[in-house]
Amino acid sequence: MIRRISLVLVLMVLLGLPFGRPADADGENTEAPIVNVPYFGPTFVDKFSEAAIFWFGRITPTENFTDVRIAYYGSELWVYVAVFDRRLWYDETPSASDLTNWDAVTLYLSTTGNVGEVPGSNAYRFISQSRPAPTHDSRYILAQRGNGTTWETASIAFTTKPGWRGDSWNNHRDDRGWAMTFRIPFASLGVSSTPHGQTWGIALEVHDRDNAAGTPIPDKVYPDGMAPDRPVTWARLHFGLPKYLPGPTAVHSQAVVYHRDANNSEVPDGGVGGYANCGDGMDFWTEWGERVYYTFPSGEEYGDFNIQNQSDLADWPCFSKYYITFPLPAQPPGTVIRSATLTLYLWGGAGAPEERTPSLIQVFTVRDDWTEPTLNWNNAPLAYENVSQCWVQPILEPVNWPGVRYDWNIGYAVAKAYAAGETHLRLAVYSADSNYHSGKYFVSSDTGDWNAQGRPRLTIVFGRPLNSFQALSIGDQDGWLLENQENGNAAGSLNAGAVTLRLGDDSDNRQYRAVLSFDTSGLPDHARVVNVKLRIKRSAVIGNGDPVSLLGGFMVDLRRGAFSNNRSLQLTDWRGGAHQIIGPLRPDLTSDWYTLDLSSARSHINLTGLTQIRLRFRLDDNNNRLANILSLFSGNASEDNRPRLIVEYEVP
Repeated sequence: MIRRISLVLVLMVLLGLPFGRPADADGENTEAPIVNVPYFGPTFVDKFSEAAIFWFGRITPTENFTDVRIAYYGSELWVYVAVFDRRLWYDETPSASDLTNWDAVTLYLSTTGNVGEVPGSNAYRFISQSRPAPTHDSRYILAQRGNGTTWETASIAFTTKPGWRGDSWNNHRDDRGWAMTFRIPFASLGVSSTPHGQTWGIALEVHDRDNAAGTPIPDKVYPDGMAPDRPVTWARLHFGLPKYLPGPTAVHSQAVVYHRDANNSEVPDGGVGGYANCGDGMDFWTEWGERVYYTFPSGEEYGDFNIQNQSDLADWPCFSKYYITFPLPAQPPGTVIRSATLTLYLWGGAGAPEERTPSLIQVFTVRDDWTEPTLNWNNAPLAYENVSQCWVQPILEPVNWPGVRYDWNIGYAVAKAYAAGETHLRLAVYSADSNYHSGKYFVSSDTGDWNAQGRPRLTIVFGRPLNSFQALSIGDQDGWLLENQENGNAAGSLNAGAVTLRLGDDSDNRQYRAVLSFDTSGLPDHARVVNVKLRIKRSAVIGNGDPVSLLGGFMVDLRRGAFSNNRSLQLTDWRGGAHQIIGPLRPDLTSDWYTLDLSSARSHINLTGLTQIRLRFRLDDNNNRLANILSLFSGNASEDNRPRLIVEYEVP
């Protein structure tokens, strides 16, 4: 069954730089591909289309191509292997010794990473032969464990579930392929807790048989160059999706790079696969995988591309993915990537509008060379790392050009590329979709000048690293003040010697306020302050409930200098004198610390002397005649607990 779409595609491609496979000090292969695995919760929930995906192999009459989806849960790893295979053969009387002599897959895992020249005791391999019945069958599976030299058969609990699409098994008529689902409990691997943040080793072998005689066909392996008995040649399996959090920076400049823009940047791109017509008119085994869509600039321009995948293997001629390469502008040493965004414009989709569904479209980095006039499904680079994803909603009615804008956050990928000294960023775009009619049509670099706004673009915001200055509150100058009476709005008493400060109200509905004192004269005279944060540590709470919530959040009064023109705590510090008021603020409490962002008052940080801060709650009291007090450590406390003012700045 082939689902048809409508449209005409686009293509192109570029070069990459080859990378070796060095090992770090612990023996880990740090240049191997990385699969970042999403976490789907404590128990199994089917989120097929949201799994991480990677691929390997080729499509020819005697070669197989494989899509692999992967995710993890609180207690197990889930792996789905979809193999495009022309002829399906299985053993009707299986034995453990020849499972891989038929259509089968071997999954390799190492819980200590891709480390070692031999399979150690933390290395495992799971073999499952394909078969017609869609049920787990212990006759068709085998588990083995490394012993420091080779593999030994072991009793390890795991399950598999096969699937297939085609004419029939064990005959000489063309089929479409088969699938295998692995569910492997972490406990079976000696892992006692969910491995959030860990990096394991992973590899696969797909075994193929195309006739009764078992004419030898080479296995397809992932990653390239994988040796089954050498975990150091395997890929890396990271539990969790990547995140990018740049350090403190000041905006430096912004670069927008896209095909044939004002600075004549070249951004080659290309689509591979079935395009938007499912490869109509081609022989799917001899032509589909070799189809090159490139014609521009020597002929017709293709101004769009398709992203499509689904769970029905019968429809793989409809699958399509996309490649694009961006030049990276040269930057001075020390430049920081504040953010980076891939922008694509969606204009249509597969199927009738009422049949279309959302797609989680994923972005991958690739490292291998490719050229635009020769790019096809069979020679397109493999994914190096999945780096971003974005939900794309279907187009349900005609849209105006350039289409609907979608952005992928790829700061992580761009920062890694600059750190590695790359001059280009090479990306692939694909999905793990399940539904029919999942194709999403985007504008390519080769759209006409009339639609230049819709061309794919990379937007990078560069920054300069900021300097950081920290001052601790001065103990003999800070302290708390207590109101003279309810609604008195003046201090009646103070305490400058306590190791704690007080905010809130007492049983007479009198308000507490606190004053902090920081010597900020250590900042350079010409510093340009960018960010200001106040960190204060909770000591205790007196009364019921959270005073921050009960009394409306923190209010911060900041003064460039001393409130009463006197460094020492004064009763007159109760009110007035602020150069800026900030709040209410309701920061999260993390390890007993509150962090208050005071950056809006950056111009009032005193570069040549004292900066004082008065803290209070938005409400003076809650009229319940009960004490509701937040106790904070003061400048008289131990150094680790004192309030601190953190100033991030640059010097022009």
